[in-house]
Amino acid sequence: MYVYRDKRFMTPNFWGRAFWNYMFMYSKYSETSKIKPLQHFKTLSFFVACNKCRTEFRKKLKNDPPPEGKHELFKWIWKFKNEVNKRQRENLSMNKKDISLKQASENQSAMSDLTVMSLFFKKLIHSMPVLPPHHDFRGRIRYRLYRVNDKLRKLVQDIVAFLVIVKPKCNL
Repeated sequence: MYVYRDKRFMTPNFWGRAFWNYMFMYSKYSETSKIKPLQHFKTLSFFVACNKCRTEFRKKLKNDPPPEGKHELFKWIWKFKNEVNKRQRENLSMNKKDISLKQASENQSAMSDLTVMSLFFKKLIHSMPVLPPHHDFRGRIRYRLYRVNDKLRKLVQDIVAFLVIVKPKCNL
């Protein structure tokens, strides 16, 4: 059986902020996680709803894998976010400004981990491929249902393992 993403929830405007906030939050605790950032981000890449964004993310992971130290990983994510902002300015005429490393750090410090996680899951659920072929809002690309289930199971296992380690250290 094949399923599709809902095209109403495939735009970066819908899920982008939750995705970036989750990645930045992940970096805070990455050193204590049993799951390496590259492994986790490869699993996460399946759930990036926008086809172009997913392709670019996977290219980044292949050509410039994320480092494992939390400060280095935070900086890697920050640089990648600014690369994406630049592409959006140049290719989509979007008014996406680069942010300084200091501003990125301040933004993340001001957010609670619980807020980041709840918004991430809310957006993730909407952007997952779950629609049947005849649905009016289905996107173009089809996915095998068993593959979606496998990827979701892997992501949930990664996040649960991450949260078990992180929970005593954060405000969840």
